[in-house]
Amino acid sequence: MSPEVNPDLIELARESRGMTQSALAEATGSISQPLISKIEHGTHTPSPERLEAIAAALKYPPEFFHQSGRIGWTVCLHHRKRQSMPVTRLKMIHAQVNIARMQVMRLMRGIEIDSPLTFPRMDIAEYESPEQIARLARGHWRLPIGPVRSVIAAIEDAGGVVLRGDFDTTRLDAISIWVPGGPPFFFMNPGMPGDRWRWSLAHEMGHALMHTQPTADQEAEADRFASEFLMPADEIHSELVRLTMPRLAELKERWKVSMQALIRRAYQLEVITQRQQRSFFMRFSQMGYRKQEPFPIPQEEPQLLQSILEVHQTKHGYDAAELARSAFMSEEEFRTAYMPAAGKSRLRLVS
Repeated sequence: MSPEVNPDLIELARESRGMTQSALAEATGSISQPLISKIEHGTHTPSPERLEAIAAALKYPPEFFHQSGRIGWTVCLHHRKRQSMPVTRLKMIHAQVNIARMQVMRLMRGIEIDSPLTFPRMDIAEYESPEQIARLARGHWRLPIGPVRSVIAAIEDAGGVVLRGDFDTTRLDAISIWVPGGPPFFFMNPGMPGDRWRWSLAHEMGHALMHTQPTADQEAEADRFASEFLMPADEIHSELVRLTMPRLAELKERWKVSMQALIRRAYQLEVITQRQQRSFFMRFSQMGYRKQEPFPIPQEEPQLLQSILEVHQTKHGYDAAELARSAFMSEEEFRTAYMPAAGKSRLRLVS
């Protein structure tokens, strides 16, 4: 008996390619749009020949559509946007990160990741504030007093997965998704300065920890979490006294956050007045710093996925073609997505 076709995956694959049902029907050359609709709704099971045609049009192997499991749009999925985005474009990106999550989960099979820590759930409704959760998270992950050396290391040491995601837009900084039974995933737009990269990652970390259900103020709550996580009030307060532009540059290098974030933090902690904050931002605008600050912070590098691939290649003897098949991808697409230069692991991987 042939394995069942998962209709959700046909819709997901179509959206990941930015295609409408009509466009998919036309690309198959033999299947009508109404029939595509019935297949996606699960009221019609495609024959092996029709599934082959759909798979070829969408550039996924037929095996991809036989997978089971939950799709990420039904659970915790958040994104940090700079501007509004067209719904069709956002649906395409959501589909792409869902599929990437499924691909990486398949690549993680056969490997035990010895994470020294865990990624806890701390629902915002059960705690005093986002700041309290940030402090508890730092304690849970045994982070030392002072600046967070690496946000990615904190996530990966707790079993989370960070991936670079080329969203092909500057309007979207990051997406997080956590499906029950798997680790939290964080997809980061590489087209960001390092300080914004760290802030966006901490913001999404806040979502993953706090927001099992949406809240009315969840974006502000995630920003409050990021602010306390990266710049704990008790530790940074004294360093924000008597701020000057040179002092902001020093603090940026030390805390690895933007000078603008430092100014906002100083105002939040009542170290400077609203008038002083406004004066700083006016100077930033005059100097062109609102769009591009000086003294750039390097982007942090994810390590976990490359470590997994290294284990598969060096200890299990897989080549790129075999790894692509295990992830239900073409070899060309697999190499483009997952075969950059390998980095060093921060987690002990047990083959």
